[in-house]
Amino acid sequence: MRLRAALGQATALIATSREASRAYRTGPIRAARVARRLRRTGAWEYREALEAGLLDPDVPESTRRSMISRHARREAQTRLNPLAFEPFTEDGFKTQMVAARRPRSSTASSWVRSKG
Repeated sequence: MRLRAALGQATALIATSREASRAYRTGPIRAARVARRLRRTGAWEYREALEAGLLDPDVPESTRRSMISRHARREAQTRLNPLAFEPFTEDGFKTQMVAARRPRSSTASSWVRSKG
């Protein structure tokens, strides 16, 4: 099973570094090194780092270090906001209405009345 996972990671790294190479006019090996470093130090998925623009060689290293991956952010959020609180943390508007107890529309007022 580990071999299959390693092959999947290698395939994703190759595809991402090639795409970054074309997009940013840099070498695929340089893009692959940056992608591996981001994965190792910040839990970035290769594709996620590419979509965030972090494989661009013009992005300063300090900027790369200051960013947090979606995976790491969700992991931290899960620790801070357990699943029991998910309905409230996922929809800030409803949370705001419940906390303020003042409806903002007819739909909102019926929601607040039904909750309590």
